[in-house]
Order: sequence, then structure tokens, then C-alpha cells
Amino acid sequence: MQPDTADYMKIRRYVVSLMYRSGDSASRLPTVQELTERFRVSRPTVCKALRELREQGMISAKRGVGMFANVGVRVVEGRRLPRVGLLVMDGMGVFLERYTGGIVGELIKQLVRVPVLVQQLSLGTTDFALVQRDLLSEQLDALVWFGLRDCSEARVEGLRQAGLPLIAVQPRGDLSDAVQLDYPGWGYRCGQQLLVEKRHNVAFLQNRYPWNLPYEGVRRAFAEAGVRLAEDLYFEQSGQALEQIAELIRSGRRIDAIVNPLLNNNELPELLREVDPDSVRYCAIVQCALSATNPYGYREICYDIPLETIAAKTVELVERKLAGEAGCADCVMIELPMVIR
Repeated sequence: MQPDTADYMKIRRYVVSLMYRSGDSASRLPTVQELTERFRVSRPTVCKALRELREQGMISAKRGVGMFANVGVRVVEGRRLPRVGLLVMDGMGVFLERYTGGIVGELIKQLVRVPVLVQQLSLGTTDFALVQRDLLSEQLDALVWFGLRDCSEARVEGLRQAGLPLIAVQPRGDLSDAVQLDYPGWGYRCGQQLLVEKRHNVAFLQNRYPWNLPYEGVRRAFAEAGVRLAEDLYFEQSGQALEQIAELIRSGRRIDAIVNPLLNNNELPELLREVDPDSVRYCAIVQCALSATNPYGYREICYDIPLETIAAKTVELVERKLAGEAGCADCVMIELPMVIR
């Protein structure tokens, strides 16, 4: 049976991390049996990882003594730097779209300037006990976790108590040592802008957490103005909603604005243009400024994602943890600027 690739890579990262920490000394490495027990994997999986490290000249084995890091073999050239893990959402994603890719790219760019070594992480399970075990085995100096799901202080306490500083970026829950985007605040300002433009018939796509975080703010702005929002214009799924909205427009229903948190590549304006070419005169699109600019002339009320600010605030928290700061800092809330285009 072929060794599991994910398990093989865990072992390789673990051994290489030990070598990096040991510097130029010929430190003794764990035995095959020790690695088998630590990672709960088969001997062939461990042997494959170690064999490839030997073939690359990174480690050597001494019969009856053990395995050692080869003196003079440097995992990374230059002085040793702190190692900061970077984990995206559940660690099992395959693609990065505009929003996630933009934030992750800026995080990497600013973290390596600290300087630190950034270790991009992946996971093979959603069982948080196993996730915690795997993360601690990486022997990191700090962990930046973007989009941590279903989180709470109690849930991440084990990581922090084990000595791994965790900095969360846009976690789905309330956490300290975190950087959050103020979607509710943006929603309120967006609602005020819609009212100024007399756009009262508003449709909302993706009405489920976390994409609907701004919606309560929009509701609050409209309630303060004494304007009711149509309850039948909240749609849970973006894809299904497009056809429903198309049918409403065909039937003569007026929709002044559509709040679109997820479709970033002109799917919505293309549909509107097909259903009613005149909709460009009366319907605005509310979406992220990272979305593709529509070429059809639809008014866009956008929230900008301040990528550099998000990364800078995250790096500040990382640097404080690497400097030995104890305890946890309050959540940093970042305002989302409005862009009209």
C-alpha cells in the first residue's frame, strides 16, 4: 500500500523543522518507531519520508545509534528566523478566489518582511482535537489563521495553553488576538447610501452566515428612516436566486438594488442585462470592490477591502507575540471604506 501523501508530508515537515531549530549541530532525530507512534501512521510512511531526506543528504543514520541531521546542511540559508504558520479556513481548500487570494497574498508579503519564515499549512480533518494535535506538531512560533470557522475562546484555548500564539484574521466568531472586518458597520452606511439614492426595493443574495453580516446594518438604517424592506427579497443561495430575481423582473417587479456578497465575476450584471436591458437605469449592484468592474454601466456601491491595513494589523499582533507579550489583545476592528463606481 502506498504511503498517504498528507501523513508523509507531516512527517517531513516535522523532521525538517527539528533540523531548522537545531541549527548547525548534528542533533539526534526521532527514530522510526517514535515517529510512527507520534503520527499514528505505518512504518512504510515514516520510512518513505526519512529515505527521501537521506537521499537529499539532509540526514544520516548510524547503526545502533540513531538518525542525525547532517552538519552543514542548512534548511534555509541565513540566520534562523521565527516560523509563522499560515492556515486558510478549514485547511482543505483547493482554490483561492479574489477575496481570499487578495488577503492571503498581502499577509504573506508583509509577514516575510518582519522577517519570519511563513509556513503554509493544510489539514486533513475537521475534527478539532486532531487539528490541534497536527498544528502543535508543526512546532511553530506563531499561527495566523484566516477564516477560522466555528470558533470561540474555549475552542482555541488548547492551542494557546500549549504555547502556540494564535492570531485570527476574520474568524467566524468572537476571539481576542484577532483582526475583524466591520461588516455590520459597513451595512449600516450602505443602507444610508441606498436611502439617499431612494433605492427602497432591495434584494439580498446569500442570506446566510457569514455573508449576511452586513444585512442587519442595512435593516437598522432602513428602520431608522421608517422604510420597510421587502421580506420576500432575501435569498439564501446566490445561484438559485439569480433565476428567481430574473422571474420577478420579467413579471414587472421593480428591484432598485441587489446586494451581492459572493458572485465576483459579473454574473449578476450579465443576467440583469439579458433579462431587462433597461435595468441599467434603475438597478444598482452592491458588492465588494475586489469584484470585476462591470462593463455595462450598472451603478456599483462597493465596500473596499483594505488589504494592506488588514495585513499590517495582523503583523503587529504577530510581532508582539514573537516578542513574548503575554495575554491576549482585544479584537482589532477594521472599517470597510465605501467606493462608488
